[in-house]
Amino acid sequence: MIDVKQKILSKIPRTIQNNKSAFQYLLTEVVHFFDAPGTIDIQEQDSQIILKKDNITNQVPYQDCNFYYLKLNTDYQKQCQLYFGVTTKTTDENKKRHSILNTKMIQCYLDQENKLQVESQEQIYHDDETNQYPGFMFRRIDAVKNHMVYDEDGKFMKKEIYRGEMALSLPFLHQSLQNSIVTDDDFSIKIDCPNYEFINIIDDKVYIRTQYDKLEGEKIFITDKSNIDEQLRVLNENILVPIDLQVWNEALGGVMKKS
Repeated sequence: MIDVKQKILSKIPRTIQNNKSAFQYLLTEVVHFFDAPGTIDIQEQDSQIILKKDNITNQVPYQDCNFYYLKLNTDYQKQCQLYFGVTTKTTDENKKRHSILNTKMIQCYLDQENKLQVESQEQIYHDDETNQYPGFMFRRIDAVKNHMVYDEDGKFMKKEIYRGEMALSLPFLHQSLQNSIVTDDDFSIKIDCPNYEFINIIDDKVYIRTQYDKLEGEKIFITDKSNIDEQLRVLNENILVPIDLQVWNEALGGVMKKS
């Protein structure tokens, strides 16, 4: 198993491995897969390797078990895509079924200015059986999109985060085996992600633009670099200074706009 893990990691382009933050981002998902219980099934061809794993032995019906999926594409020496999916099936104290399908796709590549771009999409499907409708499961979806940019020295320059959620009224039968192993289509986010956070470092200042809730609306701030950590997380929100949209546009020159 160690050889397979090292083989996966060695396929990640050296230019991405040299960026400690980006490589750790990928490594976390790889470690999650190999630390999970189950026997690995391997499919490999050219620049692609797919690993699957489950612990469904003697689990009939398919409850209280997990399914794992890991795929790595390395099209060129300067980019790669990592897909990680895990389905967890449980029953609660009332014998009601619950299923969580978590999918995450990470794409890393060097742009023309030799800056490392890291884009990720994470989508979580929650399927829950209720006392009101025994035998059926109802779905909620949470989605997050991230876009991070590192400079040539490996330091964060910019981060965009989009979030969305949706509850579906149609019932699902997500306890079946066929609907448990993820497919490439499961990694595509199909719901709106209206809430966002933009963080930009320009010279010694940090510009932050957020909308966590449509009712509260958009908020724009400026702060010092000393008020953020290496992951561009704000350390003290009490010292953020509000600014207006005109100041934002003048500072960023329209570089980041809500899509």
